[in-house]
Amino acid sequence: MGFDQWREELGEMPPEPPWGGQARPSVMLSSGQILCDPRSKWYQAAQQYMPDVPIYNVGLPWPLYEEDVDHHEVEDYYVKYILEELRELVRFLEKHFNKKMDWDRLSELVNLSDKTWNMIIDAYELRKAMPTPMGTGDAMNTMVPMTFMMGTQEAYDFYKDLYEELKRKIANKEGVIPDEKYRLIWAGGLPSWFALSDFNYFNSKGAVFPVETTYRMVERIDRLDLPHTNDPLEHIAWRWIRYWTYWYDKARKRPGSEPDIERIIQYIEEYKIDGIVMHAAFSCRSWHVGLIWQLNQIAKIYKPIPTTIIGKDGRKERVYRELPSLILESDIVDISTYNEADTRARIDAFIDTLEAVKSKGE
Repeated sequence: MGFDQWREELGEMPPEPPWGGQARPSVMLSSGQILCDPRSKWYQAAQQYMPDVPIYNVGLPWPLYEEDVDHHEVEDYYVKYILEELRELVRFLEKHFNKKMDWDRLSELVNLSDKTWNMIIDAYELRKAMPTPMGTGDAMNTMVPMTFMMGTQEAYDFYKDLYEELKRKIANKEGVIPDEKYRLIWAGGLPSWFALSDFNYFNSKGAVFPVETTYRMVERIDRLDLPHTNDPLEHIAWRWIRYWTYWYDKARKRPGSEPDIERIIQYIEEYKIDGIVMHAAFSCRSWHVGLIWQLNQIAKIYKPIPTTIIGKDGRKERVYRELPSLILESDIVDISTYNEADTRARIDAFIDTLEAVKSKGE
């Protein structure tokens, strides 16, 4: 916004801007989908300096989950709503650019994005290997094409290359660290982007992150059971809704579970997880406010597969593997909220707990 104001006041591009500067837009497209509702207001604020630039806000709903309601009975409503939002977007763009939509080209790009969704999951699921070939620290960077470049050949090629790289590492038994002791899940929260070295600190203690929920907002298309349609906009709408109902269907099979909880539990089981780490980022409260509740729910409803151990007296005993958890607190970009010494002391204590649980199991 500051750059927009500066450019408009000068009447030209400010001197020596990074990457050539931020161009004056012809239109502005916003979306407050899911939890980031304030984004819808950013463009209205920018319009103070560019009152002649029109705005279109794409409203993508997050279908409500209720344990005793069959969401499939109402998903047609959500699809209809999204479809009208997208069709109106097309009309908006056709009007302001005086150019008709190329529907064949759009269908090609939607098909390409489907392929990319599949490739992302195929690559990420290779991380189930022991030792894991890639951790969350790196995955936080591989999310960029998924978030900003979907529907481009570059995005698909990126994840295809990632898939091949991880396969090579698995074949060579090359893990994130040579001696993998603890497998952790990053189960919620954006990272402190200025402190990604914390992942290296976990690694130095023998801990790796083969899986995370953050930014993993795709699933293989063949798992979503999408209705057939020749309308690319309708396909987009169904793909959005069925991603959520995919987890809704799974949650309903476990009494007391919820979609976010079920996803974490599935990853715990599939990736052989020993402990849970979350990060509460102060500047994005709407996403992070439920982290403690999620941990409490997991403790209530999830009973890991018991392990048979041999006691000191030689008798067999069935024990449940505990899942220690850690919530780190800081911010996404505000470095004043971060204390490295305190963060690493909490990590040390968490590692000690992991070791105690592991020793108890052995």
